[in-house]
Amino acid sequence: MHIFGLMLATGVLSLSAIPGANAASVSLMGDWLPTIGAPELVGGAGTDFRFTIESSAYQATLSVAYTGGAPWRLVVNRSGFSLPAGVTLAVRRNGSGSCGNLIGGLDYLTVSDQGQELFSGTGDCSGIGIQLRLEGVSIRQPPGFYETTVLYTVQ
Repeated sequence: MHIFGLMLATGVLSLSAIPGANAASVSLMGDWLPTIGAPELVGGAGTDFRFTIESSAYQATLSVAYTGGAPWRLVVNRSGFSLPAGVTLAVRRNGSGSCGNLIGGLDYLTVSDQGQELFSGTGDCSGIGIQLRLEGVSIRQPPGFYETTVLYTVQ
């Protein structure tokens, strides 16, 4: 049996100053720990894994606080990337939580080691759903445990 274990730590707290606010913060509750094995095979034994593997729609929930009502951007990047060659990790938001003024982030964004804006908003928000997706997992890759961390920063 080919097992491809992955840990995506997403509960990272990052702080960044927003002009006009004291110190805004972002917090995320939730991790994704998929074990990719026989149930993910497209057609049973002898076939490959599904090309795309997604977490639940609200795998994690994100909150932005202490903004003083100022506009902000949520930037994501990865740290400790150890996925096999050809595997990509992407993230998107699901819904607006308690915040009705979010812009962007509904389409998947491939997470890289360079910070990229996922979405933006104004003021404090909570309960924003975060979903993760892996693409390119294959039985041709070595079995093992892979780990990466998605960092979320509010600017």
